[in-house]
Amino acid sequence: METGSDREGRNGFTRGVFTRELRFKMKDGFPATTTKKLAFRSVAAELFWFMSGSNDNKILQRLGCEIWTANAEASYWKPKAKFEGDLGRVYGVQWRSWRRPDDSTVDQLASVIEKIKKDPNDRRLIVSAWNPGEIDEMALPPCHNSPIKAKMAV
Repeated sequence: METGSDREGRNGFTRGVFTRELRFKMKDGFPATTTKKLAFRSVAAELFWFMSGSNDNKILQRLGCEIWTANAEASYWKPKAKFEGDLGRVYGVQWRSWRRPDDSTVDQLASVIEKIKKDPNDRRLIVSAWNPGEIDEMALPPCHNSPIKAKMAV
C-alpha cells in the first residue's frame, strides 16, 4: 500500500502497483483481500461457472449469482448476444475453449491440470482469459489481464 499510483475509475479510487505477484497457500484459507463485503457464495458460483466453460448467464442466475446480469442485458451487448443470457466468449469459454488460428480449440484448464499431475513445478502452468482477438465477442472483457498461474503445493 506504500507504493503505486492512485487511479480513479468506475469503482472509485484504486491503487495500481506495476507487476506485483502475490502467492498464497490455499491450505491457510481463501486469499481474499478486500475492503468490501465479500459475497463468497456468488464468487464461488462464478468460479464454478467459469470452470464449466459456460457463457450462459441464466445458469449463473440459477446458482443465485447476479454478477453478470447487467452485462448480459447491456444495450452495447444485446445486439451481439446469440441467445437470451448469452455473454459471449467470456472467462470460462476462454479457459475451456480457447480458439487457435485453425479454429480448433484448447481446453486450457484441462491442460494445466494434466501438467500439474506430471510436473507440479512447471513454470508454464498458466490459464488466461485475456484473448485480444475476441474482446469484441465478450459482454465484458476480463477485468484482469495478467494470467492466472496455477501452482500446486508439494
